[in-house]
Amino acid sequence: MKNKWVVCASSNDAYFSHLLSLIISFGKNNDGIFSVRAVNMSKENINRLKSIPYVKIKEDNSKLSRKKNILSRGVDGLHPRMNSLRARLCSEDHCYCAHSKFKNAVELLNEGFEKVLILDADTIIRKKIDSLFDMVDDYDLAVDFSKVGPGCIIPEGQLSFKEGLMLIKNTEICRGFFKKINLKLDQLRSSRSSLYDIDSDHILMAHFFEKIKNEIRIKRIPSTYKDTDFKDESHMWSGKGDRKTSSKKYIQLKNYYLNL
Repeated sequence: MKNKWVVCASSNDAYFSHLLSLIISFGKNNDGIFSVRAVNMSKENINRLKSIPYVKIKEDNSKLSRKKNILSRGVDGLHPRMNSLRARLCSEDHCYCAHSKFKNAVELLNEGFEKVLILDADTIIRKKIDSLFDMVDDYDLAVDFSKVGPGCIIPEGQLSFKEGLMLIKNTEICRGFFKKINLKLDQLRSSRSSLYDIDSDHILMAHFFEKIKNEIRIKRIPSTYKDTDFKDESHMWSGKGDRKTSSKKYIQLKNYYLNL
């Protein structure tokens, strides 16, 4: 492998303040490379990223609609998005940004990184995360997951993954796994399939995992690395849904990093 590990996230201009807070929080608490997929991002924001020495930028100028006309099927009924019909409507641009974490994984694994940490842009890193990378020394993939119950789009008994945080080891099975998910997402989007929505990546990850579940070695990531309750002792906070705009504690820490 050429490189040991990399952290990455995707964002457009709408999420830029979250992305910038994440990047600065990473640099304040850790050393290493932070890879960004900048989706149709303004020159001003691109230049701001270029001013940060540990940031590696992938400019992605895919043609994407910003019209909110894609309805979420609601895989996770407890997600804040499901509180209203309006919240369930997403644009192609929003879906692509969310799904591009799989594209990031494929490209960075192909570049030769030994371990790839995928994060949502609304994450805030609060401490050193070196110990997190040790979790896949004996595994292929570290991610939080749960068994699916009745009444869900994903078949009951299968695993449902929280793909907003994934630590991926560069193994043959992971390269194939993430390549299949990314290719299928691209196919659904390009064909304007009715199966394409914000939750398509969630559904496809469960689907393709089921095919290799006896071959891939997975480890559950502790909640300290994906804390949506904003505990002081946690390593990372995740601004899931409307938590990022309703929690004073989260907003205060986000603004702290933005003002450094």
